[in-house]
Amino acid sequence: DWKKLNERAKEAMALVGLGVDPETRIGDLSVAQKQLVQIARALSGDAQVLLLDEPTSSITEHEAAALFAVLRRLKNDGVAIVFVSHKFDEVDAIGDRVSILRDGRLVGSRVLQEVSRAELIKMMIGREAQTESFGILGSGREVLRVERLHAEGLAHEVSFSLHAGEILGFYGLVGAGRTELARLLVGADRSERGKVYVHGVEARIRSVAESLYRYNIGYVTENRAEEGLLLDSTVKTNLGITIWKKLVGKFFRRIDDRAEVEVVQGMISGLDIRTTGLDQKVGDLSGGNQQKVSIGKWLVTGCDILIIDEPTVGVDIGAKVQIHRLIWNLAAKEGKAIILIISLAERILVFKDKRIVHEIAGIHERGLAYDAISGEIGCHLN
Repeated sequence: DWKKLNERAKEAMALVGLGVDPETRIGDLSVAQKQLVQIARALSGDAQVLLLDEPTSSITEHEAAALFAVLRRLKNDGVAIVFVSHKFDEVDAIGDRVSILRDGRLVGSRVLQEVSRAELIKMMIGREAQTESFGILGSGREVLRVERLHAEGLAHEVSFSLHAGEILGFYGLVGAGRTELARLLVGADRSERGKVYVHGVEARIRSVAESLYRYNIGYVTENRAEEGLLLDSTVKTNLGITIWKKLVGKFFRRIDDRAEVEVVQGMISGLDIRTTGLDQKVGDLSGGNQQKVSIGKWLVTGCDILIIDEPTVGVDIGAKVQIHRLIWNLAAKEGKAIILIISLAERILVFKDKRIVHEIAGIHERGLAYDAISGEIGCHLN
């Protein structure tokens, strides 16, 4: 009974605020929408025990709030819930008790009302940690300008500029157009009209490879499993693949293995990637370490412009601070121009219905300090 099946699917998707046609192919959905489908499927089964592993990793606060409302109702109906998360605000919002795991071991369990945030942090990372503000970024010359970029269903007449030494944030709900615009900029998808200027010269970017090798633009995708990594290949291959062209010798026309190993080992050390060695398959790493490799393969290129989509998905607190500090230093100390979806930005463009609807500048000057523990800007945008 397809009519009844679609009605049930709509009811399940409504629980998590997902408004797509139930007959849409999963492969055509964004990462965040796929995440919501998985959550909706779990919630629709009338289970008495529900296990949720990082369910909010690719969704916004708006979708997460809707999910939490459903979970509270299920809890009141007697459903037992195990909720895995790196985010303290989520643990506080949904939990009664908390169990802390570190390096595969149970560190301890506590009643949430009887333990402080500082105590939980210490249990998680094995040391004291402090919330910090990285400071205020400057802004140099314009390196990227977008004028009325349009692609049906992806971006609607979008215009903005990006400067050296700046972190520009793209903020919006799932499907608002943040990731869609990023993919248009690097040539993963094609625009219908509009212009893109790189260092003042009009650019015609037709592929991700061209964006890297011709225009020195890197792109860290939010979908590391399907687009960002070669899961069956080694750590060395994944980290070195973006610089192979630079490592080819002039005479023998082959990759300088020693130079590649040196660069890769430096990135492994710099990002604290936990691996058994350069030849370990990336698919055998934890989610957090896979994310570090996904970011690291673009950092080794030294791109002038770097587009980073959700850089800390599935990453623990210590790694989150480390990655954010690294991104901040790329802008502040090396003058890189960075588009970041979604946090750590000094200037934010708010997306809705595939267009930019608002700009918020001077995030830190307004006293909205970046929280290095939660990995979020200390503000809520309605």
